[in-house]
Amino acid sequence: MKLDRRENKMYLTRNTEYHVRNRECVGVRDRQTGKWISRHPALRSYLLGGMDRKSKVFNLPLQGARLVFANRIRDILTSPMVDVYRPEKPCVESYTWRTRVGIIEAAA
Repeated sequence: MKLDRRENKMYLTRNTEYHVRNRECVGVRDRQTGKWISRHPALRSYLLGGMDRKSKVFNLPLQGARLVFANRIRDILTSPMVDVYRPEKPCVESYTWRTRVGIIEAAA
C-alpha cells in the first residue's frame, strides 16, 4: 500500500513536532530526544488552525502562530510554530494510528 505523504504534515514548535494527518494529530515527538510522546493531550485531537497574538484563529497555521487542537475533553494550545514540513516516509509509517485502532501506543 502506498502512503500519500501530502495528507501528512509535521508542524514544528521550539521543543515539539506535531504530526498531523488530515487535520488529526497522529504523533507528537520531542525534538531534542527524538522520542514519541505517547500520552500527549494533542494526540487524536483535531487541528483547528493557528492562533495569532490577537487570539484570532486561522484555518491554516502560519509561522509564528500557535497551533490550536480540539478534542472532546479540552482544547490544546501549543507554543508558536517555527516551521512546517512533509514528514519522511519512515516517520509516517511509525505514527501511532498505524499501531492499533483505538489504542495509542509509543511506536518502536
